[in-house]
Amino acid sequence: SSALPVGLLVLATDRRGLVRDVSEVLASLHLGIDSMHTSTDSTKGIARLDIGVAVRDLTELEQVLSRLRTVSSVLSAKRLR
Repeated sequence: SSALPVGLLVLATDRRGLVRDVSEVLASLHLGIDSMHTSTDSTKGIARLDIGVAVRDLTELEQVLSRLRTVSSVLSAKRLR
């Protein structure tokens, strides 16, 4: 089974535990995290998470994105590439 590497962009209101909560969602879906870069716009209080994961197919990708959108304070989750 070949994995499809994708980049995810998650924008959220910055808070303690955000990265942990996002990581837990990915772990609960049995996804490995290939890369993660986080940055925060402190003037707006918005955190940006660029996450590299590998999914089986586009159906799994949609499942991942919809689960990420349920995380507290997440404003959006979408595919980058």
